[in-house]
Amino acid sequence: AGVPIVAVGVGEESVRLFLDTGAPLSYLHRRLANLFERLDDAEDFHPLMGRFVVPTHRACLRFGDTSRTLRAGVMPPLLEAALDAVGVAGILGTEAFEQGSLWLSCRQQRFASGETTGCTR
Repeated sequence: AGVPIVAVGVGEESVRLFLDTGAPLSYLHRRLANLFERLDDAEDFHPLMGRFVVPTHRACLRFGDTSRTLRAGVMPPLLEAALDAVGVAGILGTEAFEQGSLWLSCRQQRFASGETTGCTR
């Protein structure tokens, strides 16, 4: 049991992200988020950290045979350090599923889609 971890393409890398169905906003390690255009700030809440504000970026993430443009926040330093310790580069929120179907193989820790779409600018 535990939090599902999935492989997602970010920039030239394949990274591991926690899949959080309770988080509308996705989060990336600062190094990855900074590869993309800066957007605005977003306020969020975490039970251990309380309310916080993070910069967001327009991130292009690859899910198997499809790519999606998502608004991704920069992880707060405390969360980034905790996820670094377990080899995870971010959190995939529910926005990824609002743009069409994605199928997740938990055994293979990867996505597939019936679409072949690209990121929007």
